[in-house]
Amino acid sequence: MSVKIGIIGDLIIDKFNYFKSVRLSPEGPAPVVNQISNSIAPGGSGNIATSLSNLGLNTNFYFNLSSEESDSTKKTIKEIFKNSSLKLNPKIGKNKLRIPIKVRYYVDSHYFMRDDIEEKNQNNHSEFNLEYIDQILTNNDLIVVSDYQKGFINTNSLQKIISKCSEKNVPLFIDTKNKKCDAIENAFCLKINRSEFETLFEVDKYILEDNIENLKKLIDIKRKKAKIKNLVVTVGSKGSILANEKGIFHAPASLVEVIDLTGAGDAFLAALVYSFIIK
Repeated sequence: MSVKIGIIGDLIIDKFNYFKSVRLSPEGPAPVVNQISNSIAPGGSGNIATSLSNLGLNTNFYFNLSSEESDSTKKTIKEIFKNSSLKLNPKIGKNKLRIPIKVRYYVDSHYFMRDDIEEKNQNNHSEFNLEYIDQILTNNDLIVVSDYQKGFINTNSLQKIISKCSEKNVPLFIDTKNKKCDAIENAFCLKINRSEFETLFEVDKYILEDNIENLKKLIDIKRKKAKIKNLVVTVGSKGSILANEKGIFHAPASLVEVIDLTGAGDAFLAALVYSFIIK
C-alpha cells in the first residue's frame, strides 16, 4: 500500500527456549529437562512494526538505540529483522538504557518462567524534540506509538507527538503503559487493556466487576474527560469496547484455546490500524 506508517516505540528482544522433561529431579519438585529448540523474535514495538509490515504496509520503525549498546545486541537486531521489509530507523541517543531482552522458558509446551534482562528506567531525558517529530511526520501518513515505558517515550514527548499529529491532521494510534492520564489527553485513538484502563484512569476494578454495560458507560465518561476521540479497551475473553462521538460499541470475542498470550495486544493494535487504513 502507498500509505506510509511510522511506528515509534520501545524495541524488546524476545527469546524462546523449549524443553522436554525426561524425569523428575531427585533433588526437589522440578523436572530434569533436555532442550529441544530455541527461537528469537522482535518484541514490544518491534512486534507491531513487523506485523504491519507483514500485512503489506509501508512501515518505518523508530526506536531508541543507546550509543553504549553491545555489539551482540546490535547483531541480534539485524538477525531478527533480516527477512523483513520493515525500514529501521534507530535513534542513537543519550539515553543509556540498553534494549531489554525477555527470555521465556517452556517445558512440555507449558510456559514455565521468564527471565527479564533489562535495566531499571530511571532516566527522564526525552529524545523527542519538535524537529525530530516533524521529521517523522514528514515521512509518514499515519503514526503508531507503542510505548512500553522502557525509556524512549515519556509523558512530555508523548504530549508533543499528540500535539504535532493533531496540528498536521495525522491519525495517531497510541498503546501505552504510561500511568499518567495527562500523557494521553487529546489523543486521536488510544488502545489499552482493561488493567491499563483501571490504572490510567484510577478506576476501582472491584466496583465494575464483570458488568459490560457499566464498563461501557465508564469508558465513555473517561474518554470525554481526557478528550480522546477514540478509546478502545480490550477486555480479555469478553472482547473489546470502542467509545467515540458516534457511540459506545462492544465487540464480543470468539472463544479459542490459547497457549501463549505473548504479543496479543500488539496483534490487536496491528489489526486495528490495518482496518482503519483499508476501510
